[in-house]
Amino acid sequence: APTPPPSRVTTFNVTICAAAQMAGEAVRKARDAQQPFAVVFLDMRMPPGPDGAWAAEQIRALDPDIEIVVCTAYSDMDPLSLGRRVPPEDKLFYLQKPFHPHEIRQMALALGAKWSAERRISRLAYFDGLTGLANRTLFHEQLSAAIEVAGEQAQKLGLLYLDLDNFKRINDTLGHGVGDELLCQLSARLRRLFRGSDRIGRPNAPDAASPCVARLGGDEFVVLLRDISGAEVINAAAHRVLTELVQPMQLSTHQILVTPSIGVATWPDDGPDAETLFKNADLAMYFAKRQGP
Repeated sequence: APTPPPSRVTTFNVTICAAAQMAGEAVRKARDAQQPFAVVFLDMRMPPGPDGAWAAEQIRALDPDIEIVVCTAYSDMDPLSLGRRVPPEDKLFYLQKPFHPHEIRQMALALGAKWSAERRISRLAYFDGLTGLANRTLFHEQLSAAIEVAGEQAQKLGLLYLDLDNFKRINDTLGHGVGDELLCQLSARLRRLFRGSDRIGRPNAPDAASPCVARLGGDEFVVLLRDISGAEVINAAAHRVLTELVQPMQLSTHQILVTPSIGVATWPDDGPDAETLFKNADLAMYFAKRQGP
């Protein structure tokens, strides 16, 4: 009988930290590098520095999606109390010492799969399948959250609402495949102009200083700029977008020149809430389009 192929063995990339502060710094660096950890195991007692509960609080503040496992041999730790300090409870687990190494492996496998599945669901729910940019749902949630923060800190926000001129003609004459390729290249250019806008994670915890670039559907895109000093900042951003997007795009079979129409709106001058601000940016874009490319 033929020899069966060997079973696939899952391996892990492991980072070991000797203190709570080092663990928090490792999580921060991984998050900033867009390579976040899936699971962290924390010893409850870490003398002479802060304990595992302190580390769990710091890590959760840095990364709301990471799975945390607290390892302890003591019975004086109250799981309910720690759960209130480090929410959500479905991302906080306990492992009693002594334990077998296989228990660590099985928890890492199970929680890593849970973490990966949640990220896939988040990607499907909040990000555009073609370009990878934020979708309409995520953008509206981030805009509402940004308005709330801006109101508390007396800041201004800016919106750029973009629509490509005559995009339907490209789809009709060259095909939807070329149209999709053009949209992906355009998205890449917007990413370069406004970096830090496509982190995968919970939409209610955006980076307060980061812009948000989203595809609303079709050939419509929107950019949210946070904490701007005035209208001149967002006007300068709109001119940068125009300068970048009117450069010819070399696709697989064609070189294409496209022009965008851009509508500009600022908060709170052009609307007190997300819906009004978004509507006015949309109207400004259509007004720009009527003026001609």
